Amino acid sequence: MHYCPSLSFLSPLLLNLAYLFYHISYRRIGVCLYWNSALLFVRSGIIENLN
Repeated sequence: MHYCPSLSFLSPLLLNLAYLFYHISYRRIGVCLYWNSALLFVRSGIIENLN
């Protein structure tokens, strides 16, 4: 019962650290996927406009 408050307080911090680690380690892959999807969206829009 004594560790419940500390665990409930530390779990969000651990989740934030895990999210930061995941975000930093996969930032390049995310940026590449974002730009590829954006380029595909723009290309499809241009093709639809040309047609």
